Amino acid sequence: MGLIIDSNNADVFLRLNIGGTHFLIRNETVLNRKTGLLSLIVRWPHEKRIPLADAYLENTKEYYFERSASLFNVIYQFYLTGSIHLPENLCLKDVLNELDYWCIAPDKYLAECCCFGINTDQLDLIKSNPEMDQVNHFKHLRFGEYRLQIWNLIEVPSRSGRFVNHCVENSSDFHVVETEPLPIFERLEFICIVWFIFEYVLKMAVSYDRLKTFFQLLNIIDLLAILPFTIEIALSLFEFNTRNMRDLK
Repeated sequence: MGLIIDSNNADVFLRLNIGGTHFLIRNETVLNRKTGLLSLIVRWPHEKRIPLADAYLENTKEYYFERSASLFNVIYQFYLTGSIHLPENLCLKDVLNELDYWCIAPDKYLAECCCFGINTDQLDLIKSNPEMDQVNHFKHLRFGEYRLQIWNLIEVPSRSGRFVNHCVENSSDFHVVETEPLPIFERLEFICIVWFIFEYVLKMAVSYDRLKTFFQLLNIIDLLAILPFTIEIALSLFEFNTRNMRDLK
């Protein structure tokens, strides 16, 4: 026997308006899937939900998204059944774009009954890729598009080379016992360290998950590599003798 519940109860139902079509779904049903943008929305308070929607309809208590209702039916059915079904009357690329918008990975939940009629090219299109996953993370953040561009610019595969350079620089096998310091190299070192510090701070600023980024192994190595230089620069600004800091580096 079904329960008698007020459909306006926000603690029980999530009310959506997709392109003028009304959708009503229980919060519990969404949470059972543990994935996608809707699972995030139902966990958030009303104030945090509003920026994600295109509008909030006060009279009907609905979050309005200016998108295709027929495409959203695929999303709605996924939350009900746990599987993604591909209607024959919809363009596959449009469906994939809709899944991407709602942060649902198509390759993980595609129903078996929909796999038989798909050719190899379409399967390749369905397979997720790292770039799509990153877009999903950044898409609904403030200035997400620009943060993603900066993130991709910073996260090029160059950190391993930087770490090797740091190891070589500090290895005694590559040091000359007696040498005369050249000011130009000291300036160059200073410029490089300032750049690495700026890059590290910028990466933390634009990251979609700062805590996760901070505790990644390579980022910890980066921090340990630049920390002595950061302390030296800070102390030199206050006119402390930083000669002994060379041994620490």
